[in-house]
Amino acid sequence: MINKDTGYYFVMNTVGERIWSIIEKDISVNDIINRLLLEYEVSIKECKYTVLSFLEKLNEEKAIIIK
Repeated sequence: MINKDTGYYFVMNTVGERIWSIIEKDISVNDIINRLLLEYEVSIKECKYTVLSFLEKLNEEKAIIIK
């Protein structure tokens, strides 16, 4: 994915692609985490870290707006 405003190119793995598809609609961070916990065999700690890191990076690059 390319941010047209900044020219920054994002490379997403499968989980990143899944998070991206989930956030196409307004959703809370907790709901994203809970949905991924149902879909992947991962600890809550690891899931939270992955989601928050990914969303933070997207927000820094102005690819999303966190409300």
